[in-house]
Amino acid sequence: MAFPIPEYIIFCLVFISLWHYNIYTNYKGVDMFCPKCKAEYREGFTACADCNLPLVDKLPEESPEEYVKYKELFYTFNLADIAFIKSLFESHDITYYIQGENFLQLRPLAQPAGIMVDEEQFEEAKELLKEFKERFTGLSLREGGQ
Repeated sequence: MAFPIPEYIIFCLVFISLWHYNIYTNYKGVDMFCPKCKAEYREGFTACADCNLPLVDKLPEESPEEYVKYKELFYTFNLADIAFIKSLFESHDITYYIQGENFLQLRPLAQPAGIMVDEEQFEEAKELLKEFKERFTGLSLREGGQ
């Protein structure tokens, strides 16, 4: 024996189905992107709130990361040195890697953090730090990257 379904339930089911269909077919998703920080913005935004750059419709295709050969420039026990050097290298677009930075925070004075820079930018990084060498207490600039 079949039970009749009240008309208002059928109406509600049809309404909900159409409503969901309308939402998913008309939803455009993310419309704009910041080319620098890659933040996503909805329709109506024209500039990135963080970078103040105009938004683009598509992000450029990212090429695979290239292998970087690092060379040790110096080592330090001082976390303030590391913070300053990170800022300095980032402002000059120098590719760097800090070996043992997290370990230094766990066990200070056990092993220094090694500041590694791209071999191609080694001399540039060395010149940047030459004038600051005397100001750092825990810094040991390696001669020739040895």
